Amino acid sequence: MLKKLWIKHWVRWCIFYFTFLFLVFLCRKPILTSIASYLIQEDEPVKVNLAFVLSGNSIDRGTEATKLYKQGFIKKLVCPGGNMHPLFEAMGFKFLESEVTKMAMVKMGVPDSVIEILPKGKSTNDEAKLLIDYCKKHNTDTVMIVSSEFHTRRIKYALKGRFAKGNLTVIVIGAPDHNVRAWNWWWTEDGLIMINNEWIKLLYYYWIY
Repeated sequence: MLKKLWIKHWVRWCIFYFTFLFLVFLCRKPILTSIASYLIQEDEPVKVNLAFVLSGNSIDRGTEATKLYKQGFIKKLVCPGGNMHPLFEAMGFKFLESEVTKMAMVKMGVPDSVIEILPKGKSTNDEAKLLIDYCKKHNTDTVMIVSSEFHTRRIKYALKGRFAKGNLTVIVIGAPDHNVRAWNWWWTEDGLIMINNEWIKLLYYYWIY
Protein backbone atom coordinates (compact mmCIF):
# COMPACT_ATOMS: atom_id res chain seq x y z
CA MET A 1 0.00 0.00 0.00
CA LEU A 2 2.74 2.44 0.96
CA LYS A 3 4.65 1.50 -2.17
CA LYS A 4 1.63 2.28 -4.35
CA LEU A 5 1.14 5.65 -2.63
CA TRP A 6 4.83 6.48 -3.12
CA ILE A 7 4.66 5.56 -6.82
CA LYS A 8 1.50 7.64 -7.23
CA HIS A 9 3.14 10.62 -5.52
CA TRP A 10 6.28 10.24 -7.65
CA VAL A 11 4.25 10.10 -10.89
CA ARG A 12 2.34 13.27 -9.91
CA TRP A 13 5.57 15.05 -9.09
CA CYS A 14 7.12 14.04 -12.43
CA ILE A 15 4.04 15.22 -14.34
CA PHE A 16 4.15 18.57 -12.54
CA TYR A 17 7.90 18.93 -13.05
CA PHE A 18 7.88 18.16 -16.79
CA THR A 19 4.77 20.29 -17.34
CA PHE A 20 6.55 23.19 -15.67
CA LEU A 21 9.66 22.67 -17.82
CA PHE A 22 7.51 22.49 -20.95
CA LEU A 23 5.77 25.77 -20.10
CA VAL A 24 9.10 27.45 -19.39
CA PHE A 25 10.39 26.19 -22.75
CA LEU A 26 7.35 27.58 -24.55
CA CYS A 27 7.74 30.96 -22.82
CA ARG A 28 11.54 31.04 -22.98
CA LYS A 29 11.79 34.08 -25.30
CA PRO A 30 9.60 36.49 -23.24
CA ILE A 31 11.26 35.23 -20.04
CA LEU A 32 14.78 35.79 -21.37
CA THR A 33 13.79 39.14 -22.86
CA SER A 34 12.35 40.31 -19.53
CA ILE A 35 15.58 39.35 -17.75
CA ALA A 36 17.45 41.90 -19.88
CA SER A 37 14.61 44.44 -20.11
CA TYR A 38 14.50 44.76 -16.32
CA LEU A 39 18.03 46.18 -16.42
CA ILE A 40 16.88 49.07 -18.60
CA GLN A 41 15.44 52.01 -16.66
CA GLU A 42 16.00 55.28 -18.46
CA ASP A 43 14.43 58.73 -18.63
CA GLU A 44 13.13 60.84 -21.48
CA PRO A 45 15.79 63.34 -22.65
CA VAL A 46 15.39 66.97 -21.65
CA LYS A 47 17.49 70.01 -22.48
CA VAL A 48 20.46 70.36 -20.12
CA ASN A 49 23.60 72.43 -20.00
CA LEU A 50 25.75 69.50 -18.97
CA ALA A 51 25.90 65.77 -19.72
CA PHE A 52 28.31 63.12 -18.48
CA VAL A 53 29.21 60.30 -20.83
CA LEU A 54 30.37 57.48 -18.57
CA SER A 55 33.49 55.53 -19.51
CA GLY A 56 33.30 52.16 -21.22
CA ASN A 57 31.76 51.17 -24.58
CA SER A 58 32.95 54.41 -26.12
CA ILE A 59 31.34 53.90 -29.53
CA ASP A 60 27.77 53.23 -28.39
CA ARG A 61 27.77 55.81 -25.58
CA GLY A 62 29.57 58.34 -27.74
CA THR A 63 27.10 57.79 -30.57
CA GLU A 64 24.09 58.36 -28.28
CA ALA A 65 25.65 61.46 -26.69
CA THR A 66 26.49 62.85 -30.14
CA LYS A 67 22.91 62.31 -31.31
CA LEU A 68 21.54 64.13 -28.25
CA TYR A 69 24.03 66.98 -28.73
CA LYS A 70 23.07 67.42 -32.38
CA GLN A 71 19.38 67.37 -31.44
CA GLY A 72 20.01 70.30 -29.09
CA PHE A 73 19.54 68.51 -25.77
CA ILE A 74 23.12 69.07 -24.53
CA LYS A 75 25.39 72.12 -24.49
CA LYS A 76 28.49 70.64 -22.84
CA LEU A 77 29.79 67.05 -22.55
CA VAL A 78 32.06 65.69 -19.82
CA CYS A 79 33.83 62.33 -20.12
CA PRO A 80 34.93 60.92 -16.74
CA GLY A 81 37.04 57.79 -16.36
CA GLY A 82 40.57 56.89 -15.30
CA ASN A 83 40.72 53.33 -16.60
CA MET A 84 43.14 52.53 -19.39
CA HIS A 85 41.38 51.14 -22.44
CA PRO A 86 42.57 47.48 -22.54
CA LEU A 87 42.65 47.17 -26.33
CA PHE A 88 44.78 50.27 -26.82
CA GLU A 89 46.96 49.33 -23.85
CA ALA A 90 47.68 45.96 -25.49
CA MET A 91 48.73 47.84 -28.62
CA GLY A 92 51.05 50.11 -26.65
CA PHE A 93 48.86 53.24 -26.73
CA LYS A 94 48.23 55.04 -23.43
CA PHE A 95 44.63 56.12 -23.96
CA LEU A 96 42.18 56.38 -21.09
CA GLU A 97 38.60 55.27 -21.77
CA SER A 98 37.48 58.88 -21.24
CA GLU A 99 39.89 60.03 -23.95
CA VAL A 100 38.67 57.34 -26.36
CA THR A 101 35.07 58.45 -25.80
CA LYS A 102 36.00 62.05 -26.57
CA MET A 103 37.88 61.03 -29.72
CA ALA A 104 34.85 59.04 -30.89
CA MET A 105 32.49 61.98 -30.39
CA VAL A 106 34.82 64.44 -32.10
CA LYS A 107 35.06 62.08 -35.07
CA MET A 108 31.24 61.99 -35.18
CA GLY A 109 31.04 65.77 -35.41
CA VAL A 110 30.97 67.13 -31.85
CA PRO A 111 33.25 70.20 -31.49
CA ASP A 112 36.32 69.54 -29.38
CA SER A 113 35.64 72.75 -27.46
CA VAL A 114 32.41 71.44 -25.87
CA ILE A 115 33.95 68.21 -24.52
CA GLU A 116 35.88 68.04 -21.25
CA ILE A 117 37.78 65.04 -19.90
CA LEU A 118 37.88 64.08 -16.23
CA PRO A 119 40.72 61.52 -16.13
CA LYS A 120 39.63 60.02 -12.81
CA GLY A 121 37.28 57.32 -11.57
CA LYS A 122 37.56 53.58 -12.06
CA SER A 123 34.04 52.50 -11.11
CA THR A 124 30.47 53.78 -11.11
CA ASN A 125 30.83 54.60 -7.42
CA ASP A 126 33.99 56.64 -8.08
CA GLU A 127 32.34 58.46 -10.98
CA ALA A 128 29.31 59.30 -8.80
CA LYS A 129 31.54 61.21 -6.37
CA LEU A 130 33.31 62.99 -9.23
CA LEU A 131 30.05 64.03 -10.83
CA ILE A 132 28.59 65.43 -7.62
CA ASP A 133 31.74 67.44 -6.90
CA TYR A 134 31.83 68.71 -10.49
CA CYS A 135 28.18 69.80 -10.41
CA LYS A 136 28.62 71.62 -7.10
CA LYS A 137 31.75 73.36 -8.38
CA HIS A 138 29.99 74.53 -11.55
CA ASN A 139 26.69 75.35 -9.82
CA THR A 140 24.68 72.83 -11.87
CA ASP A 141 21.37 71.53 -10.52
CA THR A 142 20.32 69.30 -13.45
CA VAL A 143 22.57 66.90 -15.32
CA MET A 144 22.21 64.16 -17.90
CA ILE A 145 24.12 60.88 -17.71
CA VAL A 146 24.66 58.77 -20.83
CA SER A 147 25.65 55.13 -20.42
CA SER A 148 24.82 51.74 -21.91
CA GLU A 149 21.13 50.90 -21.70
CA PHE A 150 21.71 47.69 -19.71
CA HIS A 151 23.53 49.74 -17.05
CA THR A 152 20.78 52.30 -16.53
CA ARG A 153 18.92 50.66 -13.64
CA ARG A 154 22.13 50.16 -11.68
CA ILE A 155 23.31 53.69 -12.44
CA LYS A 156 20.02 55.23 -11.31
CA TYR A 157 20.15 53.16 -8.13
CA ALA A 158 23.76 54.12 -7.44
CA LEU A 159 23.55 57.80 -8.36
CA LYS A 160 20.07 59.13 -7.69
CA GLY A 161 20.33 58.85 -3.90
CA ARG A 162 23.64 60.69 -3.91
CA PHE A 163 22.36 63.34 -6.31
CA ALA A 164 19.18 63.82 -4.24
CA LYS A 165 21.29 64.59 -1.16
CA GLY A 166 23.05 67.29 -3.14
CA ASN A 167 19.76 68.70 -4.49
CA LEU A 168 20.74 67.64 -8.00
CA THR A 169 18.40 66.24 -10.64
CA VAL A 170 19.84 63.46 -12.78
CA ILE A 171 18.46 62.33 -16.14
CA VAL A 172 19.73 58.88 -17.17
CA ILE A 173 19.82 58.02 -20.88
CA GLY A 174 20.66 54.56 -22.18
CA ALA A 175 22.72 54.00 -25.31
CA PRO A 176 21.63 50.91 -27.28
CA ASP A 177 24.34 48.29 -27.74
CA HIS A 178 24.94 47.71 -31.45
CA ASN A 179 25.66 44.01 -30.85
CA VAL A 180 23.38 43.03 -27.97
CA ARG A 181 19.68 43.84 -27.54
CA ALA A 182 17.14 42.72 -24.95
CA TRP A 183 15.46 40.38 -27.42
CA ASN A 184 18.62 38.54 -28.56
CA TRP A 185 21.22 38.74 -25.77
CA TRP A 186 21.29 34.95 -25.30
CA TRP A 187 22.37 34.37 -28.92
CA THR A 188 26.00 35.41 -28.38
CA GLU A 189 28.76 34.90 -25.84
CA ASP A 190 29.17 38.68 -25.45
CA GLY A 191 25.47 39.01 -24.64
CA LEU A 192 25.55 36.19 -22.10
CA ILE A 193 28.58 37.71 -20.38
CA MET A 194 27.17 41.25 -20.43
CA ILE A 195 23.75 40.41 -18.94
CA ASN A 196 25.22 37.99 -16.41
CA ASN A 197 27.81 40.54 -15.23
CA GLU A 198 25.25 43.34 -15.03
CA TRP A 199 22.91 41.24 -12.89
CA ILE A 200 25.77 40.37 -10.54
CA LYS A 201 26.72 44.04 -10.25
CA LEU A 202 23.10 45.11 -9.72
CA LEU A 203 22.57 42.55 -6.94
CA TYR A 204 25.86 43.64 -5.38
CA TYR A 205 24.66 47.27 -5.40
CA TYR A 206 21.34 46.25 -3.85
CA TRP A 207 23.24 44.42 -1.12
CA ILE A 208 25.91 47.06 -0.41
CA TYR A 209 24.04 50.33 -1.00
